[in-house]
Amino acid sequence: MRVGHMEAELEFRDRFVDDVEAAALLSLSRSYLRQLRLRGGGCAFSSFGRAVRYRVSDLFEWAASKSATSTSNRDCGATPLHGGA
Repeated sequence: MRVGHMEAELEFRDRFVDDVEAAALLSLSRSYLRQLRLRGGGCAFSSFGRAVRYRVSDLFEWAASKSATSTSNRDCGATPLHGGA
């Protein structure tokens, strides 16, 4: 990997994005991210006044933590929307 490319990747991963861009990066809806912020279980976020921002590296790490090998695996870190069993 070229040094310039690695620097650009690190710079991208360290930047903050709003909920619109965060949802697009994860292929999720803004409302789902909002629900996770309100009840917990979502990605770490920062508040700057009324502005909510996500660090790109935190989004990728959170998404990786949701990885599972089976839908019956209850310990995969999945967060049900409606408290299902």
